[in-house]
Amino acid sequence: MIRTERILLYLDAVLLAVCFIGSYIIRFWSGFFSTHYGTPCEHYLIAQVVLSLLYLSSLWFFGGYETRRPPSLAAQMDLTLRAVTLASLIFLSLVFWYRFFSFSRMVMLMNGVSLVLISSVCRWAVLKGAAYYRRKGYDLANALLIFSEQSDRRIEEFLKNHPEYGYALCCAIPVKEIKNNPGKPGRALYPLFEKYNINDLFLDLGPKEGQEAAEFIEQCRQEPVRLHFTHGLYREIRPHPRWRVLDDGEWYTLERTPWDRLSQALKRAMDIVISIIVLVLFSPVMALIALGIRLSGRGPIIFRQERAGLNGRPFTIYKFRSMVEEAEQQLDQIVDVESLSQPVFKLVHDPRVTPLG
Repeated sequence: MIRTERILLYLDAVLLAVCFIGSYIIRFWSGFFSTHYGTPCEHYLIAQVVLSLLYLSSLWFFGGYETRRPPSLAAQMDLTLRAVTLASLIFLSLVFWYRFFSFSRMVMLMNGVSLVLISSVCRWAVLKGAAYYRRKGYDLANALLIFSEQSDRRIEEFLKNHPEYGYALCCAIPVKEIKNNPGKPGRALYPLFEKYNINDLFLDLGPKEGQEAAEFIEQCRQEPVRLHFTHGLYREIRPHPRWRVLDDGEWYTLERTPWDRLSQALKRAMDIVISIIVLVLFSPVMALIALGIRLSGRGPIIFRQERAGLNGRPFTIYKFRSMVEEAEQQLDQIVDVESLSQPVFKLVHDPRVTPLG
């Protein structure tokens, strides 16, 4: 998350707490209402925490922390209104099962109205301030530009002349270099994404490069990279239903739909929860395996190695050691690596494997 998005996240959390507590004070302690003086606040403090989580999640669901477009007060009000509505509906459905206390509907109403008005203005002011600092070179997202020979390079000039949009052009390459790259065109983007830590990809291509553009879009579906393209490409690329197309004036932007963001978050949550459950359930078995490896001979219990993951990105794998110590150094004695036609191979009877392995 880039600096501006972090500021917005903290600001939203603080504003909701201020609006909710302020609504509680006005309702029960200000004297404007004649009933329920001194109503205990314990239940409302619990409600404030739950409502904060719901509100921040709703803003994330609607893309409130993923855009770098120039700020618009009307757009911020629309975003905040949708987030407040969704969070309030979920909260009211949860309150139905909370039988210990009855919350004031006036507090909820005042909180929602004040949040829409105050949060919209504050978010708009923060984005205005971010645009000012971006002109000075702060809080910029790294961008990659791919252009065609027929391009007038208008997007490149626009990015260089308008830093308030928040993009730092790290690299601009012609599409013919991507075409000449062996394998699929999209494969050439992986090392560039990794090298420059790319946040945004701009395609300044014509209709003739529609096939390449479609492959780039497919690539960005698997990466945390926002994609922008010229108006002339719109009819050629036919975005996936999980994307929505937004007109930013100089280009179109593809953004993930709220439901796609939700499905990704649920999948990640399932990965973490299921992994924890499996680790806990199989911990006795893993303890026995670790003991067996330790008793079977010298060497570490855990084997660690860097491998290629999704889209060729390296990651470190940890597993129980199943081979003798320094097995990698013994490989040249077993296999003539230089004569292999494939970089990946598997030995049927590998003498480096331990009996327990």
